[in-house]
Amino acid sequence: MVNIPGQQVSKEEMEEAFNATFPPDEVMPSTKAMPADGNVWEEVGGGGGSEPVWDFGQPPESKPIEGILLDVRKSIGRYNQNLYVIQVPDLNGKPYGVWGCTVLDNKFYSDTDTIPKGKDLQIPLGSKVRIVYMGTDPNSKGGRNPAKLYKVFFIRPEKLPQ
Repeated sequence: MVNIPGQQVSKEEMEEAFNATFPPDEVMPSTKAMPADGNVWEEVGGGGGSEPVWDFGQPPESKPIEGILLDVRKSIGRYNQNLYVIQVPDLNGKPYGVWGCTVLDNKFYSDTDTIPKGKDLQIPLGSKVRIVYMGTDPNSKGGRNPAKLYKVFFIRPEKLPQ
């Protein structure tokens, strides 16, 4: 028997689970619920959540994201990044994630040069936000990835039309 919190599983059941085969992604994309053996399997996100990550593209063709700020998930993954979850009305209200970086985090939390640990958001949840990717900073120090530059706009929830 293998002890898993809340249940006991036999060694045979564990081996069967590890040896199970799943349909290839072309047949059943891994981002959708995947029926198998009468069960409905759901993919687990990479720690940040199950919503897709917004692709800004590159200026001048970059696409801003605009929608309602639903959540901010803090200190996710190996680099302890924030993930901003934004519901995009133009895409059937689907939520998208935007990974934070120093520049973006500072805009959401404060106007200082350091990431404000423990400070409150200056953009309240429920606000309508628009994030525009402006490209990278040409004056970034050599040997590092150049800083990503963003413009962030918001409308407070109480000022949104009902």
